[in-house]
Amino acid sequence: MKTKILVKLSGDFDGAKVYCTLPSAHDKIDRGLEKGDTFIFKATFTRSSTDRFFAFGKRPIFIKFMEEKL
Repeated sequence: MKTKILVKLSGDFDGAKVYCTLPSAHDKIDRGLEKGDTFIFKATFTRSSTDRFFAFGKRPIFIKFMEEKL
């Protein structure tokens, strides 16, 4: 079973939230994921039909952790 995450986006999507599975490459990383961690990932997003600030992600690909915490 895949771990689900709720991610708050930044940049052009500032404040929008995405619900998706944790990128599978994360399993190969020593570091555990904690609330407030900042990381970059790539996914296909589909905006919710009832909330323009919410989307669903699929096929997430982990890119890298960032040093900054939110």
